[in-house]
Amino acid sequence: MRWIFHKGKKLGLTIPDEEYKKMISVITSSVYLAFSVCLTEGWLMAHRIVPDQHNAYIERGRFIDSISFGRGRHQIKMGFSKIDIVEKGRVPIIVEVKASGKSLKSGIHQVKYLLYVFFRETGVVAVGQVRIPSEKKRYTLRLTQDIINEVETNLKYYFRVVQGPMPEPQYRHICDVCGYVDLCFPE
Repeated sequence: MRWIFHKGKKLGLTIPDEEYKKMISVITSSVYLAFSVCLTEGWLMAHRIVPDQHNAYIERGRFIDSISFGRGRHQIKMGFSKIDIVEKGRVPIIVEVKASGKSLKSGIHQVKYLLYVFFRETGVVAVGQVRIPSEKKRYTLRLTQDIINEVETNLKYYFRVVQGPMPEPQYRHICDVCGYVDLCFPE
């Protein structure tokens, strides 16, 4: 385990740097988010199979992202992911915008990953936020040892899944809005 000290707190990293670099080259922020929803979707994204770009929900997500930030937004590339950052004083805030509260759980999952990657790349413990503009809600979190452990466990698991065959699609109600529905369940 590698220990990093930040403001008097000791944070431990269990994934060696070389392994971390290999993992995040495959498990990007979008792939990590997809795995939290569906193993098949995560596998397809990790293998660079592009979902239907005309899917109404994908287009809606792009639109919400384009109108959700005022001035002060900076999009930076960390590892193989793009991170939206809003500066608030001296503390960077990593932001993910979601269309509705139905996406809160997966949004939190994704922000944890982004906080972890930001910390690994910069050594800075940032604040993370999931914003739901339609409901005027914000959920805020900070990187902790528990979040580091959770993200590292997920990264190892997702990386193993990607190296195997495509997981068998399991139909759930969310499949109806997925950009891969026609690939997973051809009629």
